[in-house]
Amino acid sequence: MTYHQEPPFCIQVELTEGCNLRCEGCGIHGIREKAGGPYNYMMERTAARFAAEVARLGWNCRIEMAMHGEPSLNPDMFDIVQVMRERLPRHQLMMTSNGTGFLKNTHAAIVGLFNAGLNVLALDDYEAVKIVPKVLERAMLDKLEASGVVVKRYPQDGLEWSPHRRWPRSARMLIIIEDIQKATEGSHAKVNNHAGYGGAPNDSKRGVRCAKPFRELGIRWDGSVAGCCIDWSGTIKVGNIHKKPLDELWNGPVLDAMRHKLYAGERDFGPCDGCDHETYRLGLLPDKLGKDDLSAPTPEHEATLRKAMAGRSYTPLVFQPWMPRGKK
Repeated sequence: MTYHQEPPFCIQVELTEGCNLRCEGCGIHGIREKAGGPYNYMMERTAARFAAEVARLGWNCRIEMAMHGEPSLNPDMFDIVQVMRERLPRHQLMMTSNGTGFLKNTHAAIVGLFNAGLNVLALDDYEAVKIVPKVLERAMLDKLEASGVVVKRYPQDGLEWSPHRRWPRSARMLIIIEDIQKATEGSHAKVNNHAGYGGAPNDSKRGVRCAKPFRELGIRWDGSVAGCCIDWSGTIKVGNIHKKPLDELWNGPVLDAMRHKLYAGERDFGPCDGCDHETYRLGLLPDKLGKDDLSAPTPEHEATLRKAMAGRSYTPLVFQPWMPRGKK
């Protein structure tokens, strides 16, 4: 029988698939041959469908616009944020960006996003490309502060300024995140191999539970749902929000099979094989209080995953030298 999993803590929403950067260690290497596209953009109708489903279900989760590309490149990002805010008036809406979409009309673009309903804009300060310093220079910080925007650096200004904490609906937070390649503290200080899309397979976490399918859900640009946000090509195909209700995807057989396998520490299938992701604050699983338990995975779970991984992935894989052929 399928275990009924409580709602996710976080839902990631992919405004853009594809990125103008090609950073070392990023899973973008597994789905794009070069920086700069091609780009696939989420449409307003997909964002509206997603937000309406979350509202219908009453899920009180954090919404983060990120995943497999640069969200600020989506030409409809203001309308998408607005349509989500209209349907989710009390939710935290956060965007994680490398800053590229704010290089032009900087102050107006940043304030415009907050006016559309964003709570938190987190800018990844990749020092090698120096985009964020240009954004900050052009943003005119005194004008931002006059517009009610609070600017902080994480973790330099303190761990309490994490962009992933729950901020009030009225917050207008611009948080500059230290370069992940330099970070030694904070929730982003542990770099992983992006399930083998961004680096060589690593078996160091075999036997270790992973909380991602218990706590997070990812909505790709076209409404597709994969087993995990770091399954960049979408090998484990769960379904699409335009074809099936969100709760049926979240508590459907594919994610249920993943939970049974990962609860047992069995990272021996698809992108989980060789993934070295370590959950920050693993805590209690499968429920918040640790009162429930999951049985050992069954042959039926194995068969469900094989079926979900059969055929083409959502996004074609770009083979890299460190990838064992035929693995993904």
